[in-house]
Amino acid sequence: MPPLKSTTLRLEIDTAGRKHQCHHNKCHEVFKGQTRLKVTEDRSDEHFCRDCAIKMLKADIEKLQELLAKLEDRS
Repeated sequence: MPPLKSTTLRLEIDTAGRKHQCHHNKCHEVFKGQTRLKVTEDRSDEHFCRDCAIKMLKADIEKLQELLAKLEDRS
């Protein structure tokens, strides 16, 4: 049997090597040495500041929990 496929994108927490803007909110800056969320999709990386990343991950967790609850209720 093949391994289960993941429904999530490739995500990781890393440290910024240089100063740049958050991909979600251009007013947010990520400075060298700060922790950030790195999202890789189709060989392209997007970087998000800590505040935006936390909001995004919480919203995604909530959505996944809702989907799981719907599937479990129907069994």
